[in-house]
Amino acid sequence: MVRPAAGAVRAPRDGLTCVEWSPGRPGLAPHRHSGPAFGYVIEGAIRFELEGEPERVVEAGETFWEPGGDVIHYQDGNARPGSQGA
Repeated sequence: MVRPAAGAVRAPRDGLTCVEWSPGRPGLAPHRHSGPAFGYVIEGAIRFELEGEPERVVEAGETFWEPGGDVIHYQDGNARPGSQGA
């Protein structure tokens, strides 16, 4: 898979997206997705928080899921200040 520049999002025609957060990057502002999203952390760790749930850290090799729609995605930044998160 071709990876975009650090912090960029690329959505090829197959619907897959690879997101890379540089060390310490806080992620995007709170937002919503139009539909469900499923993720797998390839390396590093990310902060993940959905509306109504506590913030958690998702480590490399772990997955996350969000329903989309009316649920607000609050956190999605790099949880490790000294390493890449993807």
